[in-house]
Amino acid sequence: MTWASGLHPENRFYFDTATTFYGEWQRELDKRKPADFPDIFITNLERRFPPTVPLKFELDVSCLETMACLLNDKRHDQNIWEPMRRGQKLVRPVRQVLAQVDRQGDKKINFLFEKKFTGNSGDFANV
Repeated sequence: MTWASGLHPENRFYFDTATTFYGEWQRELDKRKPADFPDIFITNLERRFPPTVPLKFELDVSCLETMACLLNDKRHDQNIWEPMRRGQKLVRPVRQVLAQVDRQGDKKINFLFEKKFTGNSGDFANV
């Protein structure tokens, strides 16, 4: 629906439907997140949708995709998210997640354990 919205911005139905799907997906992922799930920062985004798609919406979608990748990773779930859901204190808690997103939507994801990423005006953050 995001692609349809970008290709036919005059048809508000496409963007409204894309935002509805986005909201449903976010609620689904939020149910799976542990309470102290780290903030996700998109530090580099190569746009893949047409420029008629608002940049903020593309960033939001990229953040949800990153969150889904993290939550769907069985190893991360077993070693990080599930212990956090049980209230277990991690030896090295994940403080933040940095992600770079390329034109195909592929992501390079890095965890920050000790210090907080502060970013600058060229960096984007969400969730």
